[in-house]
Amino acid sequence: MEQVLIWPAQYPMLLKGLIEQNGAYILDAIEAWPNCQQMKDEQGVTTTVLPPLFYLAWLRPLEPFEACYFQHIDDYDDKQRQYVNSVIQHIEENDTDQDELIKTLIQRLGQYSNIQAQAQEQSLSFVELLCDKHYEKTLIWLLEKGLKFSAKEIVALWCNSSEATHTALLTHIDTCLLDRAATAKLATDSLLDGQQTFELLCAMCDKDEVTGLLEQALLFQLTQQQVKQSAIITLVTQGAKGTARDSSGRSAIMLAVENGFVSAVETMLPYHKVNELDESGRNLMHYAAASNSAAMIEMIFEHGDDPTLADIHGDTPYRVAMKNQALTSKQTFEQHGIIELSNEAKYQKIKTVHILYAFAAILLPLQLFLFFTDEVDEKTIATLVTTAASIAIFVFARRKRSNPLYPSSSTPWSLIGVNALAWLSIGVQVLFSVLVLIAVLSLQ
Repeated sequence: MEQVLIWPAQYPMLLKGLIEQNGAYILDAIEAWPNCQQMKDEQGVTTTVLPPLFYLAWLRPLEPFEACYFQHIDDYDDKQRQYVNSVIQHIEENDTDQDELIKTLIQRLGQYSNIQAQAQEQSLSFVELLCDKHYEKTLIWLLEKGLKFSAKEIVALWCNSSEATHTALLTHIDTCLLDRAATAKLATDSLLDGQQTFELLCAMCDKDEVTGLLEQALLFQLTQQQVKQSAIITLVTQGAKGTARDSSGRSAIMLAVENGFVSAVETMLPYHKVNELDESGRNLMHYAAASNSAAMIEMIFEHGDDPTLADIHGDTPYRVAMKNQALTSKQTFEQHGIIELSNEAKYQKIKTVHILYAFAAILLPLQLFLFFTDEVDEKTIATLVTTAASIAIFVFARRKRSNPLYPSSSTPWSLIGVNALAWLSIGVQVLFSVLVLIAVLSLQ
């Protein structure tokens, strides 16, 4: 749909009156100014006429390549057009500060017309127009004049202006707000969306309310797919402590740790207890492991979080590092003496130990067979050799089981039975060997 902005034939007279400070011209132009309205024809073209105030911000009709929203069409004759062009040419040749010029023209217009009435309830925001053109001197004057700004205009002004304009806005915040509640809500939404409206909120809301909003803003930023570290650091600098939690019980600091934002986490960490848990039973060390950052893990070590704590799924921070293929995290844990086995490696260790137990148990019937068979002459030696072999295998199995990396999980009853048989076998073999030795010695 095409949007057309009409420049009324009265504009050149208004511009001349404002420049020459001729009240008669100004009043005649204002009185003859057409009704401000929007009309849509059958072809879908919307024609707009705005109050005089808006045209002063542009000074002249914009060329098609300059205009973004409206197509600018003037409605004055050649003589009037020549006058406007000559004024613009004079301004450009003298390098006149347009911001200062616009402020002066609006000040003079304000002596004959209500600026507030012209700026409000229009299809285009006058404040946003000035923001787009960076006319900050004009904006500051409007604030000082007591012009009432809508919620959208206040937030747009704050987000698109310099420190000088911020100072003026905060100074006149009580007089320039058209709707304080609506402005506070929009500023809150902007803060949650990553805009730097914290200081503006502080001027409109009490401290506790702002603190809560700040925490929610930090959590919101950290749950986005593309997390901006600069936004996180800004919120933390403004006082966010990372205490807000999402639906999974993860606090903002946990998400910051996971993202590896060391400087932000360092600031927030003193406000958090050791071994704070989410709903999955994970502490900060689990999230540090997922970050794959040695600096982050070292910081959480210094904080005192347990590096061996298992969550409800049985995953320790070391296990998290292995699952996420976080090699740096894995190496950092190992430097602190924390090493764990994969499920396959655990299975292999349990398997090896109990195979050795089984061999130790099997040697008892072999020993008895060798002793009572007529085919073996050296029964004493056979008995002692099988006993020694059984003891050696059993001791080797026990050493493997006493290794710190051996799984501490519960053992099935079948494997407990193999273990018991091994102990029984060793006991019987040793006792039998002692009896054989006593018998041999007594015969001598």
